[in-house]
Amino acid sequence: MDLITVIAMITFGSLSASSFYVPLKYIKAGQWEVYWLALSIVTCILLPWTFILMSAPANHLRVVLNVIPYSNVLSTIFWGAIWGVGGLFLGLSIKRLGIGLGQSLVVGIWGIWGLFFSPLLGEININPHVDPFFALLIILISMAAIGSIGYLNYQSRIPKIGKAFLLAVGAGLMSVGMNIGYVAGIPIDHKMVEYGVNPLFQSTLTLAFILLGGFIPNAIYCLIVSLKNQAGQSPASINYPSFLERLLMTLIAGGLWYLPFYFLGLGKNILPLSSQPYAWSLWIGLQVIFAIIWGILLLEPKVKRGNFRFKQLHRA
Repeated sequence: MDLITVIAMITFGSLSASSFYVPLKYIKAGQWEVYWLALSIVTCILLPWTFILMSAPANHLRVVLNVIPYSNVLSTIFWGAIWGVGGLFLGLSIKRLGIGLGQSLVVGIWGIWGLFFSPLLGEININPHVDPFFALLIILISMAAIGSIGYLNYQSRIPKIGKAFLLAVGAGLMSVGMNIGYVAGIPIDHKMVEYGVNPLFQSTLTLAFILLGGFIPNAIYCLIVSLKNQAGQSPASINYPSFLERLLMTLIAGGLWYLPFYFLGLGKNILPLSSQPYAWSLWIGLQVIFAIIWGILLLEPKVKRGNFRFKQLHRA
């Protein structure tokens, strides 16, 4: 596969990752957990197994599921759960800070953490010399951080801003569970290839286990909070046309959130280890850029009475 195709896949995946929350921006705060749960079902359950069935023959998949080491499966699911907590924190931080600030901050932290943590796991090889792609990544993340600090100096109306930033930092740090999960799933990848699956799609089963683990903390949180918020609410009080419309937008958001991980797995299988840091840098850097662009297009920052402050997408 040529370089242009790989770059196109990375760009599309980055755009999809930075766009997934856009359909959710009109959801009222009291309903957020319901739609986030629906998004998690689509992202972590429905789409991963659908893509596996599309990319691997059913008889081969059954054999692989019977022979893969359960220790690797459990380890992959565990690290997926760690990533899932980070994903939940990502959603909560975007809910409070907006896409431009919240997502760029989370992705920036994940980018740095993942870039320098992955070599310790043997996931990627880092050239000891400073590469332009690494410099670009650091510059982009630094710009996002400096811009974030500048924004905060001019605003004071985001409720619980300290909590929102802690959520964003936690999301960035815990998202590295995705990287570790891929390493834990390497024996699963080998079994997929051994039993006749196209090497391009060898990581689809590993990704499915990672996302399955990620679904668990998201489901627990959403069920607890939604049951608490809707206690005593009768079905007759639900506005079903509005509910169905928002549910459709949530399904679209779930698809947009899954595709970046799918393309990340494909790219990991296409590129040699020596080139993967470049792809990672580009994938993260473009997400930061696209998230900031979305923040501008959605008018998250706005000028009012001479003061620059954030438009609140949601109330915490």
